[in-house]
Formats: sequence, C-alpha cells, structure tokens
Amino acid sequence: MIRWRAKGQAHRKRTIGEEWEGWLPPSKAETFAAAKSALCADSSMLEVALNEGVGLSHRSSPATSCEVAPICADLFERLAVRIEVALRTLHSTAQNFGILPSVAPLYSGFFRSEAARRQAKRSRLLSHFLTSSSQFFLKLDDLVIIVADLAAEFRPLAGQIGLDRAASPEAFWDRLEMLDYDLKTCLAETLVVLKSFLYVLPDEQTQHFRRQMEAAVRTSARLSATALIPGKTPEQAGPVSVGPARRPRSRQSSA
Repeated sequence: MIRWRAKGQAHRKRTIGEEWEGWLPPSKAETFAAAKSALCADSSMLEVALNEGVGLSHRSSPATSCEVAPICADLFERLAVRIEVALRTLHSTAQNFGILPSVAPLYSGFFRSEAARRQAKRSRLLSHFLTSSSQFFLKLDDLVIIVADLAAEFRPLAGQIGLDRAASPEAFWDRLEMLDYDLKTCLAETLVVLKSFLYVLPDEQTQHFRRQMEAAVRTSARLSATALIPGKTPEQAGPVSVGPARRPRSRQSSA
C-alpha cells in the first residue's frame, strides 16, 4: 500500500484549532466548500419540515402533522446517508496517508439522545489510550455508528406519526427533533474533521480526493438508509458501492 507523506514532516504538529482555522489553498478551499454544500443540501429543508411538524402537533393539529412526518423521514434519511458516505470515504482515503490531523474526542454534552451520549462517552474514554492517528479513525468510526443508529430510530417513529398511530404525537415529534439535533451535531463534527484532513492532505492529492468525495456523495443520492448499518464501523460495514442503485427495502424498515 502506498502511504503518502506530506512534505516537511519535521515541522511541529499543529493543534486542532490551527488546522480548523488555518488558511486553505484555493483548490482545497473549493474542495471543502463543494463538500460542505453537498452535505448540507437537505439540512435546511429538514429543519423547516421538522419545525412545521412540531408546531402543528403542539397546536393540536395531529392530522396535518401526519402529512409532514413522511417528508421529514425522507429528508432525515437522505442527510444521514450523505454524512455516513462522506465519513466512510474519509476513512478509506485516510488509510493511505502517514500524516493525519489532530482531532478532539467526541463530547457527550454535544448530544441529546441517550444512545449518542453513551457512544460519545465511550469514544472519549477509548481515545485516552490511542495514538493520534488511531484517535482520528476512532472518531470517524463512532460518528458512523451514531449516524446509523439515529437513522434507524427516526423513520419508525415518523412512520407511527404518519399512520396516526402515535399515542402522544407531541412526544413523538419532540423525539424526532432530538434525533435531528444529534444528526446536525454529527454533520458539524464531520465538517470539522473534513477541513482538518484537507489541511494536512498533500496538495497533489487534493483533486483526486475531491473526485472521490463527489462520486461518493452522488452515490448517496441513490441510496436509502439501507446503506446504514446500525452499530457498524466503516471497516465492518464495508465500502459504499458506486454501482447501480440498491433496491429499497420496505418503507417500514430503516436498517
């Protein structure tokens, strides 16, 4: 396996803040901007739809909120798949490099759902016993697990609302809002890791990485949450196929 090494390895290793706030050359800045735009494409629409659903449920309009729930489920799924595919692309690409960026461990206080908080606490604990490179891969692994678990919970809940089977629609919508909050946290963490990786990526590899990321994000548009495997790291789940679109499972299945 070829392992690319950045020029001038003897220089001081930069801090997380320096890598995040550091200036990127035009080609890297364009790569980051393109990836950010693609990853955030559904985020705003999801926020609008969720706010509408939550508002309707709290205004005692459960029948109308039922119509919004399937839209939220589709948007959440699309965003989750985009994030997961980007993380797995980062994971597979970074394995070919000898220098990786510094990353901060996941912080449970940034999450609201119980499962995400547990995973973040576990990740933070393990990071104390790992090298800097291993911490990088651990963070990607744990973000993939959290994203997949969030997607696995969101659609069944939205399905109950959509079928008007939720005993307490307000509580169900509040739960969906919590899951969305955690997914947005994963999106923010992914963007930080992505920019930090671009900061240390050798200049000659930027365009190749951009093509890989763009191909992966395009593929994500053809995938449903069947691409997300709850509890699996990128290596355990395997690479995302860039071939023909998968046949979607039943709408009531989220994994």
